[in-house]
Amino acid sequence: MDGTLKTCLTTHTITHTVTTAFTICSVLLLAFTKLSVANSPIVFDFENTLPPFENSEGVDIKRSSIEAVHGHHSLSIQWNGKGGTLKLTHPIEASNQIIKQRKHAAVFHLWIFSDSPQNHQKLRFEFGRNGSNTPDAWFDYTLNFSGWRTMMVPFNRMQGTPPAQFDWMQIRTPNGKPGKVAIDLLLPSTQFDRRHPSHDQSYQFTKDDPHSRIREGKPLDLYHQSIRQIPNPPISPQQSHTLKLLEDTLEATLLKSNTSPNLQAIRNKYAQYQITIKPDGSVNGRHIFYLHTTDIYKGLEIEESIRLELQYDLKNTGKLLLQLAKAWHFYQANQSEKQELAEMIINLNKLLLKSGWHLGHGQGTLHHFGYSSREYYTAGFLTRVLLEKHHLRDKVARSLQWFNDAHYCFAPFASTHYANLDYFNTLAKPQLQAILMTHNEGERFYALKQWRTMLCATITNDRHGNNGGFKEDGTAFHHWGHYPAYETGALNALASLFRVFSQTELRLSEEAYRSFHKALLSMRVMSNLYSWPRSISGRHPYPQDGLKAIRSAFLDFAHAGNPDNTLTIDPDVASAALRLFPELKDELPQCSPESSPNGHWTFPYAHMNAHRRADWLALARGHSRYVWASEIYGPVNHYGRYQSHGTLEILPLDGLAGSGVSEDGWDWSRPPGATITHLPIDQLPFEKVIMMPTTEETFVGSTHLNNTNGLFAMRLREKVEQGNPNSGLHALKSYSFFDDTIICLGSAISGPSPSYPVETVLFQQALPDRKSHTQLNTSQITKFPYSETTNAPCEIIDIMGNYYFVPSQDALNIKRQTQKSRYHYPSRKGYPVSSTQGNPHTQGDYQVAYLNHGITPTNAKYHYSILVNPTKERANAFRNNSNIKILQHDDKAHVVQHKQSTTYALFTPHPPKAKSPILKISAPCLIMTHETDASLQLNLCDPDLRMPGNEGGMIPGEIFVKPGNGNEQATFSITLKGIYSLSQGDAAEISHTSDTTTLRCTTRRGRTLSWTLNK
Repeated sequence: MDGTLKTCLTTHTITHTVTTAFTICSVLLLAFTKLSVANSPIVFDFENTLPPFENSEGVDIKRSSIEAVHGHHSLSIQWNGKGGTLKLTHPIEASNQIIKQRKHAAVFHLWIFSDSPQNHQKLRFEFGRNGSNTPDAWFDYTLNFSGWRTMMVPFNRMQGTPPAQFDWMQIRTPNGKPGKVAIDLLLPSTQFDRRHPSHDQSYQFTKDDPHSRIREGKPLDLYHQSIRQIPNPPISPQQSHTLKLLEDTLEATLLKSNTSPNLQAIRNKYAQYQITIKPDGSVNGRHIFYLHTTDIYKGLEIEESIRLELQYDLKNTGKLLLQLAKAWHFYQANQSEKQELAEMIINLNKLLLKSGWHLGHGQGTLHHFGYSSREYYTAGFLTRVLLEKHHLRDKVARSLQWFNDAHYCFAPFASTHYANLDYFNTLAKPQLQAILMTHNEGERFYALKQWRTMLCATITNDRHGNNGGFKEDGTAFHHWGHYPAYETGALNALASLFRVFSQTELRLSEEAYRSFHKALLSMRVMSNLYSWPRSISGRHPYPQDGLKAIRSAFLDFAHAGNPDNTLTIDPDVASAALRLFPELKDELPQCSPESSPNGHWTFPYAHMNAHRRADWLALARGHSRYVWASEIYGPVNHYGRYQSHGTLEILPLDGLAGSGVSEDGWDWSRPPGATITHLPIDQLPFEKVIMMPTTEETFVGSTHLNNTNGLFAMRLREKVEQGNPNSGLHALKSYSFFDDTIICLGSAISGPSPSYPVETVLFQQALPDRKSHTQLNTSQITKFPYSETTNAPCEIIDIMGNYYFVPSQDALNIKRQTQKSRYHYPSRKGYPVSSTQGNPHTQGDYQVAYLNHGITPTNAKYHYSILVNPTKERANAFRNNSNIKILQHDDKAHVVQHKQSTTYALFTPHPPKAKSPILKISAPCLIMTHETDASLQLNLCDPDLRMPGNEGGMIPGEIFVKPGNGNEQATFSITLKGIYSLSQGDAAEISHTSDTTTLRCTTRRGRTLSWTLNK
């Protein structure tokens, strides 16, 4: 083709506006852009005529219908090996932007096809401005592949110095050999989330970007691609046997529930890929996209048609391949169906390789790859023998290993990098399957041993910080905080691996067993029966399945044996499983269900404690500099501002629903136990799109008395938000837990809002119906609506049968009312989409009790007690003699005595004012004591986690812990009145004067230290 300019009549446009006006370079280009939104980037798809390219001598271009990523045509480019250019004069925006509060990069995007590897051949992509033929920026692209590949190249990571805008781009062909490629979906410039563009073996970023998660050296992104050369040592017969046993066990596990397939449905789905076989055995068919590669088309007119193609993306293709693999295993070798299925499996694998799912390609971006690829990896492993027969095993194996970097286990920091719940959930088992795909047995075993070692180290990696993975206290971090909703998938995936490996000599380490054991069993402590409280639900404030989602984790881990490998079934896990899932009795026949957990547990890394008696759970939670309160993603959990404002949630055996939580009409400003500024629904959202609320305070924590009773306390001090007069609330809060009694104290309460009152919420509960009564003192109130305010001492019983004893203080409000609210998600199944801004409307009937501290209170306080689910006899006894004494309740300390036990929330480094054995402390702390005539039981917690910091999220609003929080360990001293000797307990240095005893100890990680002291 000569250099005559042609006009493409098909364009697709991005709807967001680019700040720099386009310069129209020619009449033809002007005519071209009239079909698009003004000042918007254009994607060239070559479906009709050609764009206005100028090609030099030796470079021929034409529209081709042989290959295409999208639609039916691409642009064929052929060169004679003497060098040449293909130039497009077109305004190209190169400046990075911030869109919806996220940093974006201006990127160049293109799909490119090569029939076969053109080794040592490179195309150079150049970008320049009018008035100069010298490019300002460029990058090289190596043609060492066959099939389709894509590129997402940020201009700020190219060679050269990009200006804010280019006027032209050109492709420079190489000198040397002739060559040929096809290109499709040319997008000269668009904005893409700056964290995610990735390079691969065809092109490399030449500059770093501090806002990218794809970096030289240690990657920041969990999902990245690479391949390594693995040694191939000879292995012993025993090692070969171990390898085969593991593979057979894993395969049997994956095929355990294999049933007769619906062949016709499989055939119909396969037919939709429109696969045809070429004479050379290669295939044509629908392109198989990666979901997040297509994010680059968001906002374009092409987006809708691309979205239709996603029914054939990697995730859905993987699902089809897994169906095919299981069906292939179902049929015997001599059955015709098995051969038919084999052909479909082979053809789909060829189509995947052609679509760019091959070694060396990065799909432009791979973030969240694990969620889209699990079925693909399982199908590959299950069909490894078939693939080998068709000479595809190694090619597919290397592709699988490349895309999830299965050999990253050899990196020295892999166990820290992979301490991530998403890794456990979406990548761990696929990496194992990819390694077991390797044909060579020696290489396979060598990589397997290293991967197993890395996995054990990752499970036990409890580095002190807000990095992901399992913590020493049994919590599990994701998005820099304890996150049960993400933990469930991780527990299921890992438990199955523990079980598979338990039957081999490569059994996972005892340390890994103990770490996982604590995390799994902690989940059933902080939940009741299946529900976990809203305060730890992240951006999922109405968790649906809860512990039901980890039924298989309990079963698999029970069958994996106990940590020291002395029992084939772990009795603790099995008994917990049978309490939660009685239907498992046939699979755990020699085991009995446990009783409901009873005691007190502290979880410093989540700023929460769990107190359990009988069949109920009470859980208190706060937030700090280190631990976020909730997770808000735009409209998702949009109103979750107060999710952990010193909340206290009491869950009966039927969980959240039984506690009165409902999705309909929930007042997001009134979570139970919280001290809040009561804001209207439209005042609750934060300005930032993403938000993980934190404070600058470090005093949040809990301690216990030998895991029987406990204390939670926090200093709540909201950050002041610019332009928000309702932010900046301050309060000191504590909960003292004694058997079935909870003493709730608040002091130093101040609120800046000039318009809205500060409240402390006793409860908010959806009414089963309006006839349900509310008991206030001796009256059963059925009137609806109903409202009463009182300053007199009173007693309220909630719908769970909990008694609230409120002495005379700030105005107590009791309401029975219809509440209007908003849903936690932007859409709701079965409900019309809201016609106004905001999430869908909801409505429900509630009973609510709260203390009103007024508008702009100063130094307000509160006190109430909860008797949880007592009998009438127990309630009467409590009224007559509660055995509770409030010894101090001010801006320095909350001290509560119950019989011989005392809780001390010491917010300042001052000893308690009340009569006490404590004379001096070196720092704020939490203390519990139990005193007898002969001894003193002393338990102590330094609530400051002292995380090292300098880690967290990259997006404004995500938690980021700043450095400078001091050493992880701190020296603490406490001086007691009287002479004591140390009978037993944690390490401490003890010294005496004539009438005092001083203990010096080292505190760290919010742990509770315990000593028994003899008088």
